[in-house]
This record gives sequence, C-alpha cells and structure tokens, in this order.
Amino acid sequence: MKTKNEFARAFIDLARLGRTDWRALALTILILALLISVATFGALFLPIPGMQAHRNPQNANGTARSREQILSGKNEAEMMKIQIIKLLILLFLLFGVSFFAFGEELYMRGWLTQTLGQYIRVPVVVVIIVAGSFALLHTQYAWLIKFEMFLTGLGFSVLSLRDRRLELAVGAHSMANVWAGLKGIIYTGQQHADFHISFPDLIVLIL
Repeated sequence: MKTKNEFARAFIDLARLGRTDWRALALTILILALLISVATFGALFLPIPGMQAHRNPQNANGTARSREQILSGKNEAEMMKIQIIKLLILLFLLFGVSFFAFGEELYMRGWLTQTLGQYIRVPVVVVIIVAGSFALLHTQYAWLIKFEMFLTGLGFSVLSLRDRRLELAVGAHSMANVWAGLKGIIYTGQQHADFHISFPDLIVLIL
C-alpha cells in the first residue's frame, strides 16, 4: 500500500505499472541509450532545420544547389515550386519537433523522475540526474548548449514537481523547440548550436 509520500511523488503513476527493482533502472538506461542513438542519427540524416554539423553561409538555403539547377535548365516556375516544397517541409518539421516535447517530458519528468524517486528520496538529487540525462540525450549539440539544456531541464523539473503534473512543462518545452527552430530558419548562415539562451531567459523559465 502506498504511503502518503509515495502518492505525492506519483503525480503520473507510470513507474508502478511494472517492476521497480534493478531491472527497471537497467531498462531506463537502455531506453535512454536508444533515444540518444535515434536523436543523433536523426540529426545527421534528416533535413532538420539548423541541425547540420556545419553550415557554410554561402550555401545557406540551398543557394548553391539552386544555381546548379538553374544552370541545368530549370525554369523559374519549377524553382519556385521546389522552394515552396522545401518551405512546407521546414514548417512540418518545425511543428513536428514541438510535439516531440510531449514524449520527452513524459519520459524524463514523468516516468524517469518517478522511478528514480522510489530509490533516491532527495528530490534535488533526482532533479539534477534527470536534467543531466535530458542534456546528454541531445548528443547533436556542443557542450555549451548541453549545459544550457541542463539548466532548462532544471526549470522543466521545477514546473512539473511544483504543479504535480506535466502540462506546463510540456507547453514550455514545446515553445522552446518552436523558438529554436524559428531562429534556425530566420537567422540563416549560422549553425543552430551557435544560438545561446540568455541567462535572464533561464531565470524567467525557472520562475
């Protein structure tokens, strides 16, 4: 039977659905490794806006490819059609990424937080571990961006634990993804990892 403290921790009762011994932690590590692999290979192979490892300013928005197509005899109407298709793909990816926040929050701030909370009775330690896992999950970013995402993960954990639900954390995470994608589209010529979250932004997010 659950104690009062366990009820307070289980704001989404996912960890109690299965085993809670060492096999649960092993499964957590396995799932985290799988998600890291998917995120890394997805960033390498999918045309996600702004997530290329290197971006040449002279080749921003496919200008080099556009010149090659023009030289090969493509007319302006065909070029316009191609650009529209590219824009639609970018918008689809942009809003699609915003929905990934739901899965990440359900796993990180939901299941992982509750599972670790059954073994570690100090909430601050659980929050730090979850925030670190959240930062390491995004392997396509530089270490400075990982540190910023670590601080952002702390803010998401505070939101979820304060309200005992995930809606606000999911919303904040979704908008952060949308804004990151918009900056990658609007400010062409720079790689996504060059955009830094300012310290005042982090304070507002955590509050």
